[in-house]
Amino acid sequence: MQILNLTYKVRFTDDGEMAEAAGWCDCNKQEIVLARTLSPDTLQEVFLHEVLHALAHGYALQFDDEEEKVVSNMASGICLFKKQNPSAWRWFNRL
Repeated sequence: MQILNLTYKVRFTDDGEMAEAAGWCDCNKQEIVLARTLSPDTLQEVFLHEVLHALAHGYALQFDDEEEKVVSNMASGICLFKKQNPSAWRWFNRL
């Protein structure tokens, strides 16, 4: 999977490796790790959350200790927009 000019791999894992996280992004290894047991809605949001971390890292964005909050809110907002506006999302995907 391409994120900016980098190739990231996505890996699913069992809960034992996850600790308290549902997923994480290792920008140094260019890897996104997701819990195998997530529901589809949660998986969508967690995946997007981790992609946003990769984008923030790739663009060297500085959030002053607020990155987790910003990324969480943006991922939730985008997923909610998609769910509330399916026709707009379909239109966007056809562009």
